[in-house]
Amino acid sequence: MHRYVEKLRVPVQVALRGEDPVEGFLSLAPQAELHDGPETILERLNETVRMVPFHRADTGAVILFTRRQIDYVVASSDVHAELIRPATFMTTGEERLRVRLLGGAAFEGMLRMEQPEEFNRASDYLNGLEDFFPLDANDGTLLINKWRVLDVRVLEAAPRPETRAA
Repeated sequence: MHRYVEKLRVPVQVALRGEDPVEGFLSLAPQAELHDGPETILERLNETVRMVPFHRADTGAVILFTRRQIDYVVASSDVHAELIRPATFMTTGEERLRVRLLGGAAFEGMLRMEQPEEFNRASDYLNGLEDFFPLDANDGTLLINKWRVLDVRVLEAAPRPETRAA
């Protein structure tokens, strides 16, 4: 007998390859695998599954999107930060970037990185294994698919945040 797990519905916009963003909902697990609290959008997008279920707001239809065809996802402005990326994420470096996607869209924002000291550049972070990365822009946090990126330009390297002993 299968057990149904009630999911958290999070309002987002999803931009697919060559299409305008669509409003709807992603479903997140109520308990994350690697930390206390619910799964985040970033964790959901970086899972190894190929298909991401999406509930369209306009029709109510459930569509399975192929992760590689997603350009980016942006959470609605009323979504709490803890549902976008894990609260355990500790910023060790920042760089202001311009990111151009294959379809022509471009975004500017701050890339906040959690990296060991010897890997403190945007190139180090973006060469990591995860397919999606967060970019904090004026209109919210974009979760951008690396497979859909044409190029990245570092506009400004921010000073490294000081780490404080607990």
